[in-house]
Amino acid sequence: MGEVADEDPCPECGRVSHDWSKRFDSERDEKGHKGVFNKEDSFKEDRNAPYRRWRYTLGKGIWAMDIDQVEWRRDRNGEPYPVATIELTRVDRDDEKPDAYFQKILDRFGERDYQAQHVKHVAAALGVHCYIVAFRHDLTEFWVYNLSAGRGWRHWGPEQYAGFLRKLKLPEAA
Repeated sequence: MGEVADEDPCPECGRVSHDWSKRFDSERDEKGHKGVFNKEDSFKEDRNAPYRRWRYTLGKGIWAMDIDQVEWRRDRNGEPYPVATIELTRVDRDDEKPDAYFQKILDRFGERDYQAQHVKHVAAALGVHCYIVAFRHDLTEFWVYNLSAGRGWRHWGPEQYAGFLRKLKLPEAA
């Protein structure tokens, strides 16, 4: 692809593109770089779905698994370090959740999908704890299970859960 000679490069990264300084459908900062998602519309399309569907066709014996989130903090020097991995699962129904419901989540992570084994391994390699977070579809309730320690489910409202996230730090044993 040829570049148009009269296009100005980005002053930060030097990238030359027809849209670095224009705002299109993505949120962009004042330099034209993609910014933090803050519009609900930004989440309507899962742009990675075609790749994942293709990747899963490669057969048995090799597999890939995503981690839903890695929570990060910065040290005094501004260097990032991980503090937790989080696996998310949405609770769609509004009825009360019996213990059996949460056991089914653990069974799915541990026995059906073997996801627990993999995410615990990644968390251990990072030196952090892995959590399963079940959240109500309307974000009014959160249930947190410490998968690394094998204990939970803590039930919180949005403020308490946000406090939990803010207080995450490296485990003492790490």
